[in-house]
Amino acid sequence: MKTSKLTAALGINMLLLLILATNVQSTSVISTTHDPATPTAGLNVTFYATVENENISQVTLWIEECSKTICRLPKEVAMTSTGDSSYATTYKLRKDSTYFRYKIVAQVDGEDVETEVYNITVNPYQNNGTSGGESQKTPGFEVALAVTTLAMVAFIVRKRS
Repeated sequence: MKTSKLTAALGINMLLLLILATNVQSTSVISTTHDPATPTAGLNVTFYATVENENISQVTLWIEECSKTICRLPKEVAMTSTGDSSYATTYKLRKDSTYFRYKIVAQVDGEDVETEVYNITVNPYQNNGTSGGESQKTPGFEVALAVTTLAMVAFIVRKRS
């Protein structure tokens, strides 16, 4: 009875060690920032990442934009090396974005290492002091003046005939 309990305990320990060994991540650390800190919809956001490792083969920005009603499919954008294990990329937000989620994924020694997912609130789209859509220019006083003038000219021409 003791040998079967001992065998079971050893089996469980081996299984736990195997699980722990397969879940060991690389010791790489990724730090990330974005500029501007509070982005505006429709404008560019620049993302920066620093990966503390020498064997980096690729760094990618993963971004998911959301509007008031829907989240778009995530996009992956390759980041460009700026030297000294630093990377950067620029991404243009949609005009209807209200927030976005992003993370940085680096391929180090053939394994993916990623940051946590960051949720960023976006300022509403600005278009010449108005929010959203096309320009808000509408006909005003000039059109009313032109219509009144045409009506008066038509009335005078009709009266003379």
